Amino acid sequence: MSTSTTPVISDEMAADLRKKAGRFRILVIGRANAGKTTILQKVCNTTDQPEIFDKEGNKVWISCLALVNPTGERGIHDINDELIFQSSPGFVFHDSQGFEAGAVDELNLVKVFIESRLKERELDQQLHVIWFCLPVDNARPISRAEEEFFNNCGTGKVPVILIFTKFDGYIIRCFSNLLNQGADIAQAEAEAVKNAENGFAKLEKSLSKYKYPPKKTLHLGDMHKTEATCYDLIKQTSAALDNDVLTQIFILTQQVTARLSTRHALM
Repeated sequence: MSTSTTPVISDEMAADLRKKAGRFRILVIGRANAGKTTILQKVCNTTDQPEIFDKEGNKVWISCLALVNPTGERGIHDINDELIFQSSPGFVFHDSQGFEAGAVDELNLVKVFIESRLKERELDQQLHVIWFCLPVDNARPISRAEEEFFNNCGTGKVPVILIFTKFDGYIIRCFSNLLNQGADIAQAEAEAVKNAENGFAKLEKSLSKYKYPPKKTLHLGDMHKTEATCYDLIKQTSAALDNDVLTQIFILTQQVTARLSTRHALM
């Protein structure tokens, strides 16, 4: 995604940089109802589902990942599988199902995956960023199991971006609370967004108590709408990267995605 402050990279420069650096790799953590699929589709400018490949590069024809499972059920999956959208081949996504209360298996799998990627020598095999998706349309957005991640799972040089999803649902909950407290509809409509933003600010501030807090935090809502974008996520991810080469790869991948989407629309 190009902005007035983002340098436009030519096709020749893009090809050369990709040849040298490879692809940008993202681990996406979140429950099946966290809106992960929609976010990735928005980032990759597509409504298609991703293609899935195992670590040997073989295509997985039957998808049982929580990310793309339409039933929302927790199925058998492999965090090492690569999810790639045809509209944005420069991105490689890995999916974790999120953490259920009392279950340590998934947390251990995530730890092992992060540690293994930290040991990789080749840049395109390393993990570059983690997007942790948590829906805030419920009373307790951060469960004890998820707190375990932020207290016990160090990610080394890999930044964690905490994405509070379904913020529109949180606004509705604030609206309902105001009505229950005696506000009329007009007053509740006027104050619901402000109350939601204040609640988010308090939640964001509370993250500092964890041993390994996220590097960046943001909220996304109304992602089901056609005009919705993930610009804030792109902006925060770019700001979280300390490596100039990785920042260039990330910017490049966004620009190539935009070009491919434009060309596809004109066909």
